[in-house]
Amino acid sequence: MTAILDSGIYSVAPEIYHQDPCPQPSLSGSVGIPLIHRSPRHAWWAHPRLNPNHVNEQSKRLDLGSAAHALVLGAGAKIEVIEAEDYRTNAAKGWRDKAYAEGRIPVLRHVYHDAVQMAEAAKVFFDAAIPSWTAGKPEQVLIWREGEVWCRGMVDWLTTDLLTVVDYKTTGLSANPADAERGLFDLNYHFKTAFYERGLNVLDPANTGRRRFLFVFQETEAPFECSLLRLSEGAMTIGRKQATYAIRRWQQCMGSREWPGYGTVEFCASTPPWIEKRWLEREMNDPFATGETHPGETMPVYSINGNKGF
Repeated sequence: MTAILDSGIYSVAPEIYHQDPCPQPSLSGSVGIPLIHRSPRHAWWAHPRLNPNHVNEQSKRLDLGSAAHALVLGAGAKIEVIEAEDYRTNAAKGWRDKAYAEGRIPVLRHVYHDAVQMAEAAKVFFDAAIPSWTAGKPEQVLIWREGEVWCRGMVDWLTTDLLTVVDYKTTGLSANPADAERGLFDLNYHFKTAFYERGLNVLDPANTGRRRFLFVFQETEAPFECSLLRLSEGAMTIGRKQATYAIRRWQQCMGSREWPGYGTVEFCASTPPWIEKRWLEREMNDPFATGETHPGETMPVYSINGNKGF
């Protein structure tokens, strides 16, 4: 693999990106998540160039969503349509495994039909909600430096003026904005977005503060509805603080070549607020908890909500 020596914006195959094509082991959004929320040891384990036993788990997460992603963006791995209804036969399993081995996305015939319908619906939504998206490129790789730290990121879609980034996500759940909102934070997109923002600001400083980062969520079940979300300034503020932390932590670990885990310091576990709230409610309704009833006394049975039962 040839290293990318300079900072810039590139179109490279996903497998090259995931191998880390920077001159030195670089910090990515995916590696930054365990660095922030777990430990440097977890970040080291997730890095393809630091961990000699690293395995890219993403290669086997290929399904309807991956196929739709490839069809909508026109990039990524090629789709291999498996002419079967399921994977019960040895022949179908063999075709699937061969596709995996050759870096393609295996999808059953009926799944491919759904993926095509999803892609058609998504493109209509994109055209209506983000007209500028057509003037752009898919899966753009950002390579930049933060002092001594090399950083990288891959965005789903970047407009040619470098002002709009679109992240296309599929979900087997609801794409209702109120539901998709939780997914943004559960998957740490506020951190990743702020991290990519830093990269674009380094590579294109003239447009700092002018960029839009948009998320399109699409359901994987008919009628394949989509929704459009963006992060609030408050969410971006937290993400920016996390990005700064991740870069500083990465620099320290790379310099010292030490990747500590959780450590051996004793941790004092405090009662979560919901546990305390539930018990206080119990004390209000359960005579045994309040001391009003003593062993051996006959008493009515109380349900969880405090109503008398028999």
